[in-house]
Amino acid sequence: IRQKKLYLNGSPAEDPHAHFTDSTLYSSADSTARQRDNLGPKTIPPGNIFVMGDNRDRSLDSRFWGFVDITKVRGKAFMIYWSWESFFNNFRWRRLGKLIE
Repeated sequence: IRQKKLYLNGSPAEDPHAHFTDSTLYSSADSTARQRDNLGPKTIPPGNIFVMGDNRDRSLDSRFWGFVDITKVRGKAFMIYWSWESFFNNFRWRRLGKLIE
């Protein structure tokens, strides 16, 4: 990840589900948050996956807690159950129940 842009094997990756809510861009020198906006490169060990949330600026995912053992995966997301900008307002009604491709 370089300046919030996802790369796979050194090339920019299609990232249609990424959503950003914070215009702040943390540099790789900022040790408190560098993995959010600048990370890697990382090599994913065999039998593991690297997971990322769609709300990239607010997700605590593999950028923070590491790889996931594939044997721990129990299913695949297929639908958006609930979606909001913040806890008490800005519900994204158009996304509720939408199937994930």
